[in-house]
Amino acid sequence: MPSCAALSRTPAQRFVTVVPEVELPGHIQAGLAAYPELGNIDVGEPVVVPWSRFGVNPRTLAPTDEALAFGRAAIDALCDLFDSPWIGIGGDEVPVTEWAQSAAARERMRELGLATPHDVQPWFTDQFVAHVRSRGRTALAWDEVLEGDVPEGVQVLAWRGPVAMREALRRGIPVIACPDLEVYLDYPQSESGEEPIRVGPPLPIERAYALRVEDGASGGQANVWTEHLPTSDRVDFAMFPRLAAIAERLWDGGEPPPYEGFARRLPTHLRRLAESGVRYRPLDGPTPTQRRPGVPGKPLTREARQEIVAGLVERLSGSHGTADGVLSA
Repeated sequence: MPSCAALSRTPAQRFVTVVPEVELPGHIQAGLAAYPELGNIDVGEPVVVPWSRFGVNPRTLAPTDEALAFGRAAIDALCDLFDSPWIGIGGDEVPVTEWAQSAAARERMRELGLATPHDVQPWFTDQFVAHVRSRGRTALAWDEVLEGDVPEGVQVLAWRGPVAMREALRRGIPVIACPDLEVYLDYPQSESGEEPIRVGPPLPIERAYALRVEDGASGGQANVWTEHLPTSDRVDFAMFPRLAAIAERLWDGGEPPPYEGFARRLPTHLRRLAESGVRYRPLDGPTPTQRRPGVPGKPLTREARQEIVAGLVERLSGSHGTADGVLSA
């Protein structure tokens, strides 16, 4: 049994840094349910409940001083609670629909000298990055912020494949690789119908081990989203053993070696996981208790996801890159 002292260790004592994030100015419906006046209230009905669906939410903060104050207060709360040198400010999946439709937003854009609704998010980013910097921290933001001017003092999380990664590197912006087709661990681990609640394209462990971080990047990370992972056992199943493959690739760097060498060593690590109580996915597929028959999820082919991502980076690839970079990833 571990000692009480071991159980009471802080994350720092375990060499873990907890990096918090607040989503701004999108993914904000829970905030707007509490403070509806912070939204674009002249378009659509006021928000009264949090978002309960999977996917991109159209609601955003209005470009007002009150919305800025809310975001700064949220950042302050994170800085007070966490000693991380990085504070996440979100920035991903922010539709401009409400800003385009809102007369109040258009008037505010005129006051601020913003030419189009696409200029509103960079304005938010600049304000929130400055506030994070004023607290002595570095802001982390998702790669959508590359669609505008990126202020000094922000690191970008590049999830939309090589186009976003290369654009950040081209502009000399510190960037962390987290390409969804290689490191999104909520994606199913094979094409088999026995995989539970398949959402997204298949990401087998061999593909995870093929991760290569572009030269010049600050590092990489793996992501797991838990909308359809309701228990710790389900999170274990999604993360392991693929996380071990990604960890080795990030440790070694460079070009991926043949998978066979990792595969020979993996069974020993699986025994370690089992002895630690980790409910990992067996290499030959999920056990009967790990399956979720009758729950279809939202599976995609890899090709379909590549096409989606190519569309998401059009504003980047149109001027500096090519969507082919994503399609061939």
